[in-house]
Parts: sequence; C-alpha cells; structure tokens
Amino acid sequence: MKKFKLLFVLFLGVGLTFASCKKDDNNDDDGNGGNPPATTKTCYVVKENNSDGSYVNITYNSDHKVISSEEFSSTGNLIEKREIIYSDNNVSKVNIYEDGKVSTKFEFKYSDKLDSAILYIDTLGSLTKMGYYLYNYNGDKISKFSMFVEFFGQTIEFSRNEYEYNGENVSKLSVYELGGVASLNLVSTLDLEYDDKINPYRNIGINDLLGGIQYMSKNNVTKITYKDADGNVDDSKSNNIVFEYNSDNYFTKYVETNFDNSVTKTISIDYECE
Repeated sequence: MKKFKLLFVLFLGVGLTFASCKKDDNNDDDGNGGNPPATTKTCYVVKENNSDGSYVNITYNSDHKVISSEEFSSTGNLIEKREIIYSDNNVSKVNIYEDGKVSTKFEFKYSDKLDSAILYIDTLGSLTKMGYYLYNYNGDKISKFSMFVEFFGQTIEFSRNEYEYNGENVSKLSVYELGGVASLNLVSTLDLEYDDKINPYRNIGINDLLGGIQYMSKNNVTKITYKDADGNVDDSKSNNIVFEYNSDNYFTKYVETNFDNSVTKTISIDYECE
C-alpha cells in the first residue's frame, strides 16, 4: 500500500520541473492596472538550479513544448529522466527513466478533456499495469483527481485530491487516502495564497495533466498552510515562498521556508527568451 501512495505523489510531481514562460495576452487584473505585463518577450525555462548544487535541464521541441527533463545530482550524475510524448497535440505518454530504462509509464486518454491516465510500473523487467487515474471537472477546472487500483478482482479508489478555486487559482486542496475500513478518509488540506504575477508553470500544454496546483493556477503560490484531518496546522509542512522577479515579471529565484524555519530551499531559474 505504501508503494501506491508514493506513486500517487510521484504522479502529481512528474512535471514539477517542466516550465516555460509566455506572454499573457488577456487583460485580467495582474497587478499592473489590468494591463498585461510590460514585456514583448516569450521566455522558456531551460534550467532549474537548487541551492545544494543539484539541477534540472529542460528540453523543448520546435513548437516549444516540453519533451524531456533530466535531473542531476550536485556531482553531475543523472538521477532521473522524464520524457513527454505527444499525439494530436496532446500528451499521450510520460516515461520515467531510471538507470537507463523506463521504470514508470503513464498513458493519457482524452475526449473533449483529459479523462484518464493509466499507470505502468516496471516489475521484474517488464512494465505491468498497476492502476489508473480519473479526472472530474467543474466547468473547465479539475474538481477531483482520483487513483484506482485493483485488488483480487475488485477496483478500489485508493487516493483522491479535491480542488477549490478562487478565480483562476486553486485556493484549497483536500487529500483523501484509503483507510483501515476500505474507505477514503481525509488526511490533509492545503490552504493556498498567491501573488499577482505570471505563473511560468501555467499554459505550457500540461495544465490538467498532473493534477498539480503549480500548473492549475494563474499566479504563483506565496503561502501554503498544511492542516491535518482535524484542522491542526503543521508548521513543519507549511511554507512561505518569496520570489524575486525580473523586469518582465517572471520570477528568477524563489526561497521556500517552513513555518517553523526548520527547512529552507532556494531555487534559481535560467531562461531562454525570444
């Protein structure tokens, strides 16, 4: 059961390092008097640098869609590669490579929206179907994102995320997991606050793909308050996030610190712009 839980988290994080920055062409309020940011550039993240010396390289195709990311240790050793494959302008597969071979694969199915994702895991040298994910929407926004697995011929909902919105941003994420009585129980909630700047992880072709809030929201998360099932705040899992921006209103660095100041993480971004 622990393995499935980890894979659910893994799936949510498949694309955390995939990002590009594009000019926002609408006139929504963005903290600049309702006008678009004063920039004519289109920028693409090509590298993310962690304060511990590890880093991620991001590669795009000719249409500026992300096709891969490679995560390296501080000594330059390749840890993991993630590959995105497209079909009919939609992502059809995500392959995760470890030690040069595919260890995890996701296949995506569509109707008018993204409907489902099938999960395969390497077991004894071959990829085996382990479960699948279903997406539910309220209008054009994801309302639920669920993982299902099969046990002894029965299909069981193993995990579920539920999303609430404030405008174009996810304001609350509720996480449910399978409990001891074979039913889903609320285990945690995240309350989210935002700035009014461009989110470079939005509108890069995978908004709904991963069920991750960094892709689903227009702006950048500045505060994450983690609460347990009883509503108690866990300072060690809650974070304040401070961004530094360039003249085009894209962030070039952010510092994430736990409420209890036990952990601080700094990430800087390298862009290519045109």
